[in-house]
Amino acid sequence: MKNLPEKKELIFKPEELLQAGMLNYQVFMLLTMKFIQEHQLALKDLALYFGKEMAKGWEKVMHATPEQIAREFAKNYLTAGATKAYYQETEDGFEIEIIGWPNKQLVKLLALPENFTKDWNFVFEPIATAYNFSYTFEQTEEMLLIKITK
Repeated sequence: MKNLPEKKELIFKPEELLQAGMLNYQVFMLLTMKFIQEHQLALKDLALYFGKEMAKGWEKVMHATPEQIAREFAKNYLTAGATKAYYQETEDGFEIEIIGWPNKQLVKLLALPENFTKDWNFVFEPIATAYNFSYTFEQTEEMLLIKITK
């Protein structure tokens, strides 16, 4: 039998793992959306289901400040590939501006139609309903604007 070298532990920097994890998450989300498209299913239905299940874990956040709540919304998009998030209080709530979601290069690579991911933004509607606030969004090619009102 051939004498093989000792096994070596594979070591990664935290930044490498974070970057790879975020890319994997983006691809997973977009491939799920592509599957739904190819099987002529409704992406909005999946988003609403996810939102309903996720709402159970948002109870602690809903008693936080508007900025803390905005940070939770933004984290979801930033970990899914958005490049920037902005927050601004309004007279009746607050707005979150998300830039760079979805990743245009991945959308093109996966051959998803333009604006197909728009229905995914309904994911937060059940969370809003569960905690008695209003959630609306506007998505353009450049950004997503989320509006939260109490």
